[in-house]
Amino acid sequence: MPIPRSGCHLELTDSRDRVEVHPSILSEASVGAVIPFHWDRPLSEKRVKGVFKILKPGIRKQLQEELVILMQTTEFFEENRHRYRFKDFRFLDVFEEVREMLVKEIDLAAEQDYLVEAARFFGDMKRLQIPQLFPLSTDTMTAMAYLDGPKITDAKLDPGERRLCAEVLFETLICRPLFSRHETTLFHGDPHAGNILAIQNRGQLRIGLLDWTLAGHLTRSDRVKTAQLIQAVLKKDLSGIRRSVKALAISASWDSSTQRQKFRKLVLGWMQSPDFTRLTLIKKTFKLLEQLAFEGYVFPADLMLFRKSIFTLEGVIYDLWPEFDMDVAVTRYLTELMTGEIPRRFGSLFFPLADRPENYPSLISNNDLRSLMIHQYMDTVFSGTRSLAGVFWGWGRLFGISV
Repeated sequence: MPIPRSGCHLELTDSRDRVEVHPSILSEASVGAVIPFHWDRPLSEKRVKGVFKILKPGIRKQLQEELVILMQTTEFFEENRHRYRFKDFRFLDVFEEVREMLVKEIDLAAEQDYLVEAARFFGDMKRLQIPQLFPLSTDTMTAMAYLDGPKITDAKLDPGERRLCAEVLFETLICRPLFSRHETTLFHGDPHAGNILAIQNRGQLRIGLLDWTLAGHLTRSDRVKTAQLIQAVLKKDLSGIRRSVKALAISASWDSSTQRQKFRKLVLGWMQSPDFTRLTLIKKTFKLLEQLAFEGYVFPADLMLFRKSIFTLEGVIYDLWPEFDMDVAVTRYLTELMTGEIPRRFGSLFFPLADRPENYPSLISNNDLRSLMIHQYMDTVFSGTRSLAGVFWGWGRLFGISV
């Protein structure tokens, strides 16, 4: 991609605006590049440092050519699946999901919308920083604030800071999107270490999240169903797992006894495998969805992208703090949410028919909570840490349950 050898100046609509573009590429990816600039704003005495994110020349045409080739490859495997061990894997559905993700990579206007939405959705998180979108942006170029900091796994952080970063990332990228009061939540779809910066601002450590081209949304309905599946996996409740998967699946056959037996065999085989016992609860749930997808079950595309995000983030968190326990972290987060829900929960005890999981940010109804206590799996959720579960034991006595 040609870059001028010397800086250049741009005059904007308002003659008092002046942008100086630097003659260098700050970073480069397969589809685009990031170029730094300084902006003298008319109503500010400060120079603003920003970056332009632009697409490489000809990238749209190249992508279309590659999508045609990928489609032809997909059709070949679909037509010749009998020659390979692909079982009921749905090639065409997966291709459509991949196509949508690749198109998102070059849709800068959509990324600009995500930047605005992310700033609003995570606005109360003081340890998080989203690049500010500048009005210099166009459909083919994103102008945003420059975030100054190293890749988070390369940053010189002390043990306390590394642990703090792991906790903030888990809350931001997993807990916030999954448990929320909002009807629809936003999540970052590609949280690898290169998209996460450690920013030191006046002695305070903040985390910068870059590259929002690949992002998604989780509806309240899908989040409730996912929470029900997580609880069923926790209790190893095969009937509950089947109900939750049936509610989540877009395409699956449940009509014949053969299909039901196949599902039962697959789930039981997974839960009895050594890999299952080694995983955290959230990973067990989303790994199960992955296994089912290979068997031909189709789930919402954004939910599967969220699954990818979880497993991508896991590697970053491990590099930051190998002792980080996802089960303990999600339990602590849910404990705080449910503590704030106590007044509503107490009122719902008098109107049990109106008590539904979607009424709570935690997505756990009183009946769900009672069921979890009865099955005595709370020790597993709380990793044996009774101090985190104190409020639940109090509720257990309220419900007349001894745990």
